[in-house]
Amino acid sequence: MPDHGVPERREHMGEILDCLHAALRAGRPAYVHCRAGIGRSATVMGCFLVERGLTGEQALDELARLWKQSERSRDWAIIPETLAQAEYVRLWTPRVSVAPQPDEPADPLLHPGALSAARALRERFLGALLGLAVGDAVAAATQYRRAGTFAPVADLLGGGPFGLPRGGWSDDTAMALCLAESLLECGGFDPLDQVERYRRWQSEGHLSATGQCLGITASTARALAVAKWRQQPFSGSHDPTRLDPGSRSRESCRPCCSTSPRRRKRCAARVKRRARPAR
Repeated sequence: MPDHGVPERREHMGEILDCLHAALRAGRPAYVHCRAGIGRSATVMGCFLVERGLTGEQALDELARLWKQSERSRDWAIIPETLAQAEYVRLWTPRVSVAPQPDEPADPLLHPGALSAARALRERFLGALLGLAVGDAVAAATQYRRAGTFAPVADLLGGGPFGLPRGGWSDDTAMALCLAESLLECGGFDPLDQVERYRRWQSEGHLSATGQCLGITASTARALAVAKWRQQPFSGSHDPTRLDPGSRSRESCRPCCSTSPRRRKRCAARVKRRARPAR
């Protein structure tokens, strides 16, 4: 397949797809690549999605959704690279020879219903974190002030005790982002990884709005110090009556909404113990 182009013959794409199908049936990982990773590889995967049951338009929509998870999407917004490649995916039709057989059911994760449910759930997760960040930014100008002592806030003003820029968030959101990043990167709850990301936020401003650690409380700093020097990520008490009552612990647990109800409760309790030591 030429760079920036499409296969000269349909059989050429068929050979590539046959290799992918064979690898996946054998339980082997498959890596699809090209020089830039946005044109030919995306064209192949679009055709692969069509062969797995999607229409051409659905395959392009799914490629766009997946591509947004890559940092490279900031520099290149749409894949495949060219209109000709997108049209090739749109017009690709599944081949009879690779249609799912009775012993090879269609991938249930690519069923339109499953894709729709996954998108809806993902939007809820994003909405929870976005809502946290926006609420945090709106409250920046009045942080630590008692209700009734200031006029209602109806815009992103910035300022406050940390001198945040307009739209900037505080430690509440920064710590929640650290937790969310850890849950995604580790595929689950990893207390040592979480503490390391909190320490990066403390020392380098990782995932803060300004590149600096702002608003860290004495109890959080003490918990991170305990985790560092004692190698004890769960520095808080098992006794719920002795936990730090600060509201920040509730905000930092928000990424745990991505798990089942039972795991969500367990995750949230462990998060509170990890960065909120006993009083």
